[in-house]
Order: sequence, then C-alpha cells, then structure tokens
Amino acid sequence: MNCKLTNCKITPELIDCLKRNTKVMKNKELAELVNSLFGVNYSIYQISKIKVKCGIKGSPRGPYEIPLYSEFIHKSNGIFIKVISNGRIKWVKKARWMWEQVHGKIKRGDNIIFLDKNPLNVDIKNLYLVSKAELAILQKKKLISNNPEITKIGILMARHRIAINERITEGMEKEQGRKTIHNMRCREFNKRKKITVNAQKQAK
Repeated sequence: MNCKLTNCKITPELIDCLKRNTKVMKNKELAELVNSLFGVNYSIYQISKIKVKCGIKGSPRGPYEIPLYSEFIHKSNGIFIKVISNGRIKWVKKARWMWEQVHGKIKRGDNIIFLDKNPLNVDIKNLYLVSKAELAILQKKKLISNNPEITKIGILMARHRIAINERITEGMEKEQGRKTIHNMRCREFNKRKKITVNAQKQAK
C-alpha cells in the first residue's frame, strides 16, 4: 500500500506496529517509534493520516506518555529503548545504546553484532563491535553463528582476510608507483635524446 501523503510504502510491519501501540502511545510517540524502527521521517500529522487510511482506531486517554527507558521489541530488528540522545527523545537500538554506556560513542560505519546471533540477547558480553568491512565479510561468508566462540573465530577470519587484502592492495600501489616512476624516467630520457639529436642535426 502506498501513501500519497508520505510518498512511502506502508508495509504490513508498519501497520502492525501502529495497531499494537496506538492504544498506549499518542501520535507523537508513534511517530518517534516508527521513524526509529523503519528509518523514515513521518510527522505527527502523517501518522494520524496513515492511521485513518488504514482504519486504525483508538488512542490513550489523558496526558499519557511512554516513560523514558521503556522498551519495544521488533520482530527482526531486536529491542528498542526510549532514551534522550543529543537533547532529543528517541527510540534507539538497545544493543547499540548498551555498548555506548560501557565503551563510549560508536564511530560512524561501525556496527554491533550479537555473538550468539540472538538480537534479543543484549547482555554486554554478547555484543561485539565490528567495522563495516568486517560485517560485510561476516554476512557474505555466513560466519556469524549461534555459538559465540565460533562467531569470534569468524571475526578473526574476517579481520585476517581484510589484512591480506590491504597488503595486496598496498603491494599493487607500490608496483604501480614503480611503473609510474619508470615511465616518467623513460619519457624524460626520450625527451633528452630527441633534444640531443636535433642539436646534432643543427650542428651539421
């Protein structure tokens, strides 16, 4: 289903999320939750229109608001928690939030993985920080296991592969650099040779 108002596809997951939470969350809270879960940027007005379009009825009575540090479980994305981030109230992935409480801010591009492959297990011992390149290899080679120790071995394998690729790339760059210098010397030699030949012809 497409919504002309938002120019976005309204997925069954989004509708299900609204249905399950509309009686305990006001539209402001729903907008914050939906935007965090689905990577969209709906306004309060857009959420209300989507609810009308999808026939979703009901809303909390009185000045009800979900308190900070409330949690929401998403089927595929794991647990989200309501926190204050950069001065704003947001729903963020609990695993990422938990890691930052212990180890500090996560750099852009880095990712948190679950050593036992269970997105609901946010115990700090089950969380591991990997780079974008490492995650790509882990997913491509299916190195993330439900056994934490096997996953750790997979991470080491991914890092080893990246290191090998960097060495190969570095060697190629050096080789290319040597070829470039050699070509420059050849051009300079030919240039000088041509000048010498022309000078000899003029001398005759």
